[in-house]
Amino acid sequence: MKLEVQVETLNYAVGVLNSLFLLTGSAGIGFGLFILFGDDNLMTVLQSKELVTVGVVMMLTGVLMAVVVCLLAPGARPSVLPWYAGSFSVLILAQLFVILLMLLSRDKVQSDLDLTVDQIIVQYRGTSREDSLMDKIQRHEACCGRAGPADWQKNLYVQNRTDPDPDLDLLPCSCFNKSTSPGGDSPWCEGTRSSYDQGCQNQFSHWLMENSLTVVGMQLTVIVVELVQVALALALHRALRRMAALQMAALQKAAGGAGGDEDDGEKNFGFVDPDGGYDDPAHPAYRHDDQNSVDLADLSYRHGDQNS
Repeated sequence: MKLEVQVETLNYAVGVLNSLFLLTGSAGIGFGLFILFGDDNLMTVLQSKELVTVGVVMMLTGVLMAVVVCLLAPGARPSVLPWYAGSFSVLILAQLFVILLMLLSRDKVQSDLDLTVDQIIVQYRGTSREDSLMDKIQRHEACCGRAGPADWQKNLYVQNRTDPDPDLDLLPCSCFNKSTSPGGDSPWCEGTRSSYDQGCQNQFSHWLMENSLTVVGMQLTVIVVELVQVALALALHRALRRMAALQMAALQKAAGGAGGDEDDGEKNFGFVDPDGGYDDPAHPAYRHDDQNSVDLADLSYRHGDQNS
């Protein structure tokens, strides 16, 4: 493959991956915002420093990816390519940190999730954002409480209610099937006959596993693409340096040829022997041709003859 074609191909491949990185960077920013500020999202109420760290790092790496693509897009500038590859190396390290954090802290996040759900159950009134989220999970997953309906007996409102009926448990209406749920505006319903008897623990664990795998899979995919991008950037850098070296050699060769022509065109002011003999430029008066040279002894002899 010709060097020019190779450079154009590498430039095109880097450009395609740059477009892909703009999308993945935007996705990283969106996922980080979803972890930190998303509505109807259990992660926003989950009291876990690990998840907060993951959300912040994903958002920052997404911003950095967009900045690198916009400001350090290599094009045909060899000087930018090392910085470009180095920036992606920093991104890869940050994404490896996110992966390791998610894998190593999974048990800690699960413990924090259980604690958060228990606190929501204890303080449930049916009016806050956390309460609405708990109702949504119980309705959608057809479950009640974390371990089971008995968890709701820890609720402060249930414990402090007056004249409780010992034969009826007070549960959130989201613990009942809609078709059998008592009417009314109160978030509480009485009865155990038609309530869900399964807790939501398995659903919470499954939710955490799904989101952890999503984060890890997203980061691994981006890392693989970034490694390809770094390899392409370095290959393009070498190709551009080779092209620059060949162009410089061609310019030097052209300059050298032009200088040789000029030297050939200069006049030689030394003595030129019309018969092709060798001329001494330092002593043009003396000729060093064996056939046409003058013998000094012969000149003296002739001079003596004339004087005599």
